Amino acid sequence: MPTRSGVRMREPITIDFGVPLRGGDLPALIARFWVWWAGQLRDLLPWRRAAAPAWRQATLYVRPDRWFLRPASDAAAAPLDTELSDGALADQMLQLANGAPLSRLCVLLPHEFVITRRMELPQMSAAHIRQAVELQVDRMSPFKADAVRLATRVVGRDSDKGSTNVDVAIVPLSRVRPIEQRLRAIGLTAAEVDVEGEDGVGQGFDLSEPPSADELRRSRSLNVGLAVAAVLVWVLVIYAWGEAGRAEIERWEGRIAALRPQAERSAALRQQVESMIAPIVRANAHDPGQTLSVLLELTRVLPDSVRVLDLRLEGDTVALSGLAVNAPDMIGLLERSSAFRDVKFSSPVVRKSETGVERFEVALRLEKRAP
Repeated sequence: MPTRSGVRMREPITIDFGVPLRGGDLPALIARFWVWWAGQLRDLLPWRRAAAPAWRQATLYVRPDRWFLRPASDAAAAPLDTELSDGALADQMLQLANGAPLSRLCVLLPHEFVITRRMELPQMSAAHIRQAVELQVDRMSPFKADAVRLATRVVGRDSDKGSTNVDVAIVPLSRVRPIEQRLRAIGLTAAEVDVEGEDGVGQGFDLSEPPSADELRRSRSLNVGLAVAAVLVWVLVIYAWGEAGRAEIERWEGRIAALRPQAERSAALRQQVESMIAPIVRANAHDPGQTLSVLLELTRVLPDSVRVLDLRLEGDTVALSGLAVNAPDMIGLLERSSAFRDVKFSSPVVRKSETGVERFEVALRLEKRAP
C-alpha cells in the first residue's frame, strides 16, 4: 500500500485477472479483500464517529485569517499556509501530522462564524426538535433556511413543565462550504464540523453536510458491488479447489469456515444500515409545505398559554395533544379559523390538580383549498 510522508493512504483493492492464479496466493487475496470491505462498511455506520478513539483524531482550527492543525489531543496546534497551492498545502498538512491519520479530520469553526441561540421547546423527539428549529431560522438569524446549516444540542429537560432546553448553532453556507471544498480539493474530507469551545474542543454540534439522495443511492450501489466482488472471490475459491491437491483443499475448507461468521455479520450490518436509511427516505416523501402551513396557523390561532406537545398529520386529518390552562376554549378558537373544520376532542380533558393545567387531545380536519 503506497504511503505519503509516513501516512498510510487507503486505496481500492485491485485484482489483475491476467496474472496466473496459484492456490498459495488466494489466502492473501481474500485477506486483502476482507480488510477493504470491512473498511467500506465501517465508513457507513452512523456510530463510527463515536466509536473512534478521540486521541487518534486530527483537528483543524479555522480562524478568519489562518488555519491551524493539531494532529492529536496531546499535540500542539501548528499554523498552515492556506495561500499555498492544493498540492503544497496537502504536503504541509501531511508533514505536520507526523504519521497521525487525517482520514477523520475534525473541523472546528470560530465563534464569529456561527450564530448560537438557546430555545425552550415542548418535549419532543430529536427529529421533531430539528423540524421546529428549522421553522424559526428566519427569526433567529438574518438568513433564510436554505442559506444556512444548523445543528441542535439538548442541554436540559423539565418534565414538570413539559419543556426541553435546546442550544442551536447556525452557520451560513458561505462560511462552511469553502472550507469543505478546499479540503476536498486536497483529498481530505471533514468527518466532523463543530464550533470551537473555550477549551479548544468542540461544543458537540453536528454541522457536517448531511448525505444527499445521490450519496445514499451510491451507498446502496456500493453494497451491491461488494456482494458481486464476494461472489467473484467464491468463484476463485471453487476454481482453486479444482486445481489444488487434497492437502490444499483441506486447508481452504478450514479457512472458509473461519470466514463465514464474518460474512454473516457483514450481511447483518448491511441490513441494519438499510433500515436506518429507510426512515430518511420516508421523511423526504412528506410535503414540508403543508406541515409548515398547519404549524403557522396553529401558532397564529392558539394563545401563548397553550403548549402543543405532539402533532400528527395524515392526509387532511390533524391530531394534536398538549397542555392548556383552559382546554375547552381552544375548540372555539380553532373553529373560527378558516383553515380548520370538524374540530373536536378525541379524548376527555384531564386536569392536573397539582399544576392546574389541563391535558387535551384534539382532532380536526383541514379545509380543502382550491387548486
